[in-house]
Amino acid sequence: MNEAVGKPRVVNLGIQTFYDALVWQGVECVQIEWTPPVRQDEETEALLDQYL
Repeated sequence: MNEAVGKPRVVNLGIQTFYDALVWQGVECVQIEWTPPVRQDEETEALLDQYL
């Protein structure tokens, strides 16, 4: 067995409860707040620009 392998280290994207569970278990991790970009057609984007 490779002795260089230690505890897991995790980068978590977005799901806070997953990150919280890892921290609770003592896993070294980093939380990154991320959501997928919204994609919409040009007509919808123009309407949103007009009203927002």
